Amino acid sequence: MRNACHIAGLVLLFSCGFARPQTNTTDQNSVQAQTEAAAHFHLAKDLEAKGDLSGAVAEYCEAVKLKPDDMVVHRSLGATLYKKGDVDECIAEFREAVRLAPDQAATHVKLAIAFELKDDFDEAIVELRQAISLDPKDGNAHYHLAHDLAAQGNL
Repeated sequence: MRNACHIAGLVLLFSCGFARPQTNTTDQNSVQAQTEAAAHFHLAKDLEAKGDLSGAVAEYCEAVKLKPDDMVVHRSLGATLYKKGDVDECIAEFREAVRLAPDQAATHVKLAIAFELKDDFDEAIVELRQAISLDPKDGNAHYHLAHDLAAQGNL
């Protein structure tokens, strides 16, 4: 009976992944981190939809820890920080999103709008011009560029 329990225990360990040889530990850790990051990201989206912005920020931050090179997570965190009114942190997250994916015009526009909240029209204009160079048909970028130029008296 003791051998049967021992064998059953080994089968259970192997089937759950606990006793498998650790040949691809990095791959397993990466997949696990991606899965956990996705769970935090989706929980953040749910919390944000329910109006719990602080909870959403906390979950996005957990996702960022697990997937620091994910532009979408940084952009989503930035957008939630924007809604909360945490402009400096919002700018930092949008900057990181732009660094990770500089070809995304919409992210440049989001960063520019955050700069507008600080009346930093010079930085906003730089981002808006970059957005327009990436997507010349982005009406939102054109609108904000005209607004910012007018605010500086340059229109």
